[in-house]
Amino acid sequence: MSHYAVLVFTVTLAAFSPFLGPLVGLEVNSFVMIVILLGLFLQELFVIQITKRQENIAFTRRFYRYYPPGKAYFVRYSSSIFAAFVLFSLLLLSNFELSKKHLIFYLCVPMSAKFLYEPLLGTYLHENKKTMQYIFAYFVINIFALTSSLSPVETTLIPSNYIEAYVIIMTIGTLLTLRLAYYESFCLNNMSRLETQLSHVLVALLLLSLPNLLNLGELLLGELR
Repeated sequence: MSHYAVLVFTVTLAAFSPFLGPLVGLEVNSFVMIVILLGLFLQELFVIQITKRQENIAFTRRFYRYYPPGKAYFVRYSSSIFAAFVLFSLLLLSNFELSKKHLIFYLCVPMSAKFLYEPLLGTYLHENKKTMQYIFAYFVINIFALTSSLSPVETTLIPSNYIEAYVIIMTIGTLLTLRLAYYESFCLNNMSRLETQLSHVLVALLLLSLPNLLNLGELLLGELR
């Protein structure tokens, strides 16, 4: 299964999140988190582990040569540490609630964080001065996309269900495309793909911000009337 097949499948499922969530007895945000985790899992399984298996094995060998077993534990297990930190933060902020919604978030958010963090392992093998800028940009884009999907703006110009579906689609597309771009560039040594993929991500971010622009225009018109 190619990246585009995973993307189309996940985006199609995400498009119906505002309708499928209540249908299966879940809040929209809970269903969105399940879809995000599913998309990341499918990308990791079919694209990284199967389609790009040889390149991924070569990266793993390079990584272990640079950070051999028995040393640099923090670096080698940084994605798991990051996921554990996210889980611990969620537990503290939610006062250890055990409702269905909380359990879904306790599972999906840390696992999604782990999947999203893993491409950054490849940056530890690069000493380019721009690497820190790429890492910072990666976190900023992911945070913006995730917060947009969980808190879509409301506007009277478009029904809220359509806004939710639109924002969720753009979020899924941004997360999967950006993750693959960093994986290919820093882990699989295909830097030529980074600029192309980042241009796609920037277009997705622009489209993701359109509801905010509509809401801003609506607020400005309201002030002028």
